[in-house]
Amino acid sequence: MIGQMRDVVGAATAGQTYYRNCMDNTVKYMNSYRIPRFVQNRVRKWYEFTWESQGMLDETELLVQLPDKMRLDIAIDVNYSIVSKVALFQGCDRQMIYDMLKRLKSVVYLPGDYVCKKGEIGREMYIIKAGEVQVVGGPDGKTVFVTLRAGSVFGEISLLSVGGGNRRTANVVAHGFANLFILDKKDLNDILTHYPDSQKLLRKKAKSVQWF
Repeated sequence: MIGQMRDVVGAATAGQTYYRNCMDNTVKYMNSYRIPRFVQNRVRKWYEFTWESQGMLDETELLVQLPDKMRLDIAIDVNYSIVSKVALFQGCDRQMIYDMLKRLKSVVYLPGDYVCKKGEIGREMYIIKAGEVQVVGGPDGKTVFVTLRAGSVFGEISLLSVGGGNRRTANVVAHGFANLFILDKKDLNDILTHYPDSQKLLRKKAKSVQWF
């Protein structure tokens, strides 16, 4: 028991050291290139919030060494309840969703961060894991069209359209701290190759969704 406790404490200490080294090295880099102070403060805030909320900086690094089946088991336990409730994926093959869970990347956005901007080529889709984002635009670029909350999806049209690279039609900004799942186009296409029925269903649903 004592040995196990020592291992747990050692792992926690090593993780804290890794986090601190990453932040310190990033700060040194920003100072060497004279990055503006307000940018440095946001970077620091990102490190601090990500560490406090997740206990790690990149969960994919933690899981990459695990066997594929074990990674899937963890992904199902942690994220399936969120993704399975997304309306876009209702009716899709369950195994397709399992495959998608292994490709999702969790990213934290600070209040006011742009998730995507109008005019950009859309190469990712987003699922809100926690927090909120706002779709904004208008003449001043600040008019809030809609607020999206946990379980919402946006950017899916750019991945599911046959024609490819659609441009974003509005800005999407984090409203408070937001934790998003990101799935890129290549990963989704690789998955849907094996699930043609789910691919047809998703493209049909995507046509009825407003695109950002």
